[in-house]
Amino acid sequence: MKIKVAKFGGSSVADGIQLTKTKQIIEADPDRRYIVVSAPGKRFDGDSKITDLLYLCKTHAEHNLPYDQLFQVIADRFMAVQMNLDVDVDLHAHFDEIKANLGKGCTPDYIASRGEYLNAVLIAAFLAAFGSVFYSPAASTLMLDIIPHDDMVRGQSVFSGASSFVNMV
Repeated sequence: MKIKVAKFGGSSVADGIQLTKTKQIIEADPDRRYIVVSAPGKRFDGDSKITDLLYLCKTHAEHNLPYDQLFQVIADRFMAVQMNLDVDVDLHAHFDEIKANLGKGCTPDYIASRGEYLNAVLIAAFLAAFGSVFYSPAASTLMLDIIPHDDMVRGQSVFSGASSFVNMV
């Protein structure tokens, strides 16, 4: 069996409709064993990318400006996808952690990575029918690992610096 890595950009993972298409693409080829996801992108002209909204929250926090309503836009986007896909995952704890870190002056890299992180958590739950398990070691590249459990080589990473992936057990 070959190993294929598929990367889905922002517009491919922007909402429930696009994620359903992404799931069909993943299911269509059993050689697709690593899935890399981006933060949700624009859904339509005039929409905002999640990463841009996260950066804007950070800028507001740095200037002691309120960002709660702006952050709520981000949370609402993820919650809408969760409801559309009927996914059982608690995103509120993740939102609370991100907001707390914003208040403590998190780094730009941290805040930029949260869109991918949240999307990987959500997509892992969506792909749970495959037996997926979400992992988040500390680093920068997010991966969904759809290697059958028996084929996974423990302790090795295809990409150095993988920060979030799903092991399909």
